[in-house]
Amino acid sequence: METPPELSTESLLEFNDVRLAFLSVFPLTVNESITREQAIEILKEKGINTEWKIPYSKDFKVAEEFLLPRRITDQYFRLKLNDFELSFVKMLQEKPIDIRLLASVFLTIYPKVGVGVLLFSVRLNHGSVDDLVFLQQSLYGRTKLGIVLSPPFKEVQKSNISLEEVAQKHINLILSAFSIPIQNPRILRARCVEIRSLSDFKLRDPTELFEKFPNQTYGLLVADEGWRFVPPETAKGRMQLKWRTRNFLSVLALAQCVIFVNFQEKETYTQYQASQKQIREKYGHEVEEYFTYSPEIAGLNHGPLFMLENASVQRFIIEQTEEQIIETPLKSIKEILISREKLLDVLSRLSCIKIPEIGLLGQNVQDAMRVSKGIEESEKKLEEVERTLLIRYNQRINLGIVILTVVSLGVGILSILIDMGLLNLLLNIIANSS
Repeated sequence: METPPELSTESLLEFNDVRLAFLSVFPLTVNESITREQAIEILKEKGINTEWKIPYSKDFKVAEEFLLPRRITDQYFRLKLNDFELSFVKMLQEKPIDIRLLASVFLTIYPKVGVGVLLFSVRLNHGSVDDLVFLQQSLYGRTKLGIVLSPPFKEVQKSNISLEEVAQKHINLILSAFSIPIQNPRILRARCVEIRSLSDFKLRDPTELFEKFPNQTYGLLVADEGWRFVPPETAKGRMQLKWRTRNFLSVLALAQCVIFVNFQEKETYTQYQASQKQIREKYGHEVEEYFTYSPEIAGLNHGPLFMLENASVQRFIIEQTEEQIIETPLKSIKEILISREKLLDVLSRLSCIKIPEIGLLGQNVQDAMRVSKGIEESEKKLEEVERTLLIRYNQRINLGIVILTVVSLGVGILSILIDMGLLNLLLNIIANSS
């Protein structure tokens, strides 16, 4: 059987260096004043190996200090948990190839908003579009991997499970450590795919990847294994939210996924680093470490991961509150007040982590995840609840006025009867008739 022409295009796009960041956002209600050191001790008491050391602590710190305002970084702290191994087998020219990878695990705690973010960081040194789609689908439970977990997990032997299940096991363990009931918590998942190098295909401009390979890009964005058979116009229609400020990088956002093409191995990037150094030296300054380091984790350079994490936390808070309000019937004033309190709380929590003067990259990621739309809907819902509350209060006041009027009228009539001496006569008639 002849191979469809669409299938042959995969051979044109192989990756030599791809970093993947899988995020799972979940409710984590802890003491608002908890510190990193206290969290480490709590987790260690439950047998969860936890630390925060160089090099990963430095990688995060360098990027955060350069890209994020202090008001935002003060809202959270990060922890490093045990790595785990993952593997899968794929057939290549009818020969099985065993691909083994290492996943680094990080936990970010937002004490004031009651949210935790579990991050799996994976590096794929060589792979295809299908490999990346396969790994992304595992985050949603659609594909299984060979996983080797470290203690305190019971499953220390290789098992056939998904990354979704592995994330759930980690979350359950974390909740248990903080004495939080495990009741199938809502989890929001997001992905950052950073492409640093291509194999056997020369692209000088990262945007060419999206232009020349729209179907493959679409497949990565939505984790769709059927990308070969998507109409090109449909694929291109999903690629509206783009961002770039340098000619060696480009970012594309859609829903809960960000694709970051970062050709830092190219000559252009080397020239960029040299230029940054020359400019600093010209004015007697040292070049910032941000321009000279190469972090392992996807999306740390230039901020796509931070924007994705921030938007994911905001989206999670919005959806969590929407779910609670839907479950609360607005019949009594007490129930209306409860809903009002929840809406005020969500807007307050969102305000805590909202990045001021957000740039186009952050806006694109937030638009992709409908954060601004969600905030707008929450504000409108608050206005509706307050109008309903005002109407109920007015109804209660009006009812009170009616009751008071009736009682006053009754008292007035009774007073008239007493003054006229008719009350005793009326009581005697009633008594005689009975």
